[in-house]
Amino acid sequence: MIISRSGYSGERGYELYMGGDQVVGVWQALMARGEQHGLRPISFGGLEMVHIESGLMAYGAEATEENTPWEVDIGWAVSRTKVDFRGKQAVFDLEGKDKVSLFGIVADHGDMVDHGAALSINGETVGHVTTPAYSQRLGRSLALVHLIPSAAVTGIALELKGPTV
Repeated sequence: MIISRSGYSGERGYELYMGGDQVVGVWQALMARGEQHGLRPISFGGLEMVHIESGLMAYGAEATEENTPWEVDIGWAVSRTKVDFRGKQAVFDLEGKDKVSLFGIVADHGDMVDHGAALSINGETVGHVTTPAYSQRLGRSLALVHLIPSAAVTGIALELKGPTV
């Protein structure tokens, strides 16, 4: 078994990697021993919400093959000192040429906003919702979004309109 602290939720926790024949026994043992400490299972929807609250992107939603590392705030993970790696020049040629910026919003909405909803300023589309959630803990509608870089400014007012993506 491999135990890792590399979860994507932003919460203190662990991921366990093991053979399929071990999963049920490990799950049952963890749940039995953890019950007295308040351990309880959580759905993927619950994990999705804490990852949004933490502002952490997920591959396939906030980051795709279309995005550069800088557009999704992981440019720090691209080595500038490694002598050579496949695609090094191509990826660094894209630095500073961002088409989108990963950004988090709090929506004035009583529920979860629509995935893919368009975001605009004065009628001009400037982005879209990549992953929405309604935080019961915070009592707010949150979302991770892609915005054109000039719109990714703290405090900016955005208009939200139905799913488009």
